[in-house]
Amino acid sequence: MPNEDFQQHLHPILQELELVRRDQLNRMAFILIALLVAVAVGMLLLIPTFIIVILFLSLPVYLLMFGTRRKRLDVRSEFRPRVMRVIADSLPEWDYDQHRFMPRAVYDAASLNLPVPDVYEGQDLFYATVHGAPSSLSELLTRQQERSPDGSIQYTTLFNGLLLSVQLPKAFSGIHYLAGTGDEQQVQDYLKRFGDINTFLPEPVQDDTCRIGEQVWLSTIPQEAVSLMRGPLGPVLRELSDKAASPLLLSCKGQHFCLAVPLPEKIMEPSVFRSLLTTRHIVQYKELLETLLGIPALLTTPANNS
Repeated sequence: MPNEDFQQHLHPILQELELVRRDQLNRMAFILIALLVAVAVGMLLLIPTFIIVILFLSLPVYLLMFGTRRKRLDVRSEFRPRVMRVIADSLPEWDYDQHRFMPRAVYDAASLNLPVPDVYEGQDLFYATVHGAPSSLSELLTRQQERSPDGSIQYTTLFNGLLLSVQLPKAFSGIHYLAGTGDEQQVQDYLKRFGDINTFLPEPVQDDTCRIGEQVWLSTIPQEAVSLMRGPLGPVLRELSDKAASPLLLSCKGQHFCLAVPLPEKIMEPSVFRSLLTTRHIVQYKELLETLLGIPALLTTPANNS
């Protein structure tokens, strides 16, 4: 669906939610102003109980302005599901389930060099079989639990973003990862896991065509990595790298291709203090999903699967 048609479908929903947002904002502003006036008058008259009187007198004004029936529609809970439904309708070749997300087993099998999470959550699962390759994508949020010296529990975000998983008909010959050029620990972890002096010693691919910003491929078979990056996948990964909140996470092991794109937190969460009629960030999110969901077809075309 072209962006113009997409926005035409999206606009009525945003208009409805925007009216509710303004109503909620006006209610909040009235309550705050009434409270400030009551406290100010009470302090000036040195009669604390007068605060209650002012608030009581404000009640009929509130009812006169906003009525007795409050709209039950909540902007924060309604915005994402309704917007995502429009996005999903623009991708008819993919099945969509708002309440499901990538299984934990797929995340663990991806081996993305992330710590094991204590909290694993997600939403918005897209899934399809593309040229015989079962593929799925969802947004994930993983956290690690930490206990402070005072006994309180805090949670640290490990990954927040989109995870794409593709089970290819044909296995990769080598094992491939993306790592930052300055991340020596990640390189050492890779060498320790897959290096075998009796068979091969994997080294980071140094060919410039395999660079993605400050990241390089770590590969047991560098020629295969170079072939991937010189194909249609390379420009797509560079585009995604430019849009991501932090470096991409990629693994190619056996028949499993996995790509994680970190995103800014709350990218699709509305604010009562900001207009909902601006669609730029929604269109950008839709385009990001379209780019990711196009990768399975790139990996399974005859040229890349021969």
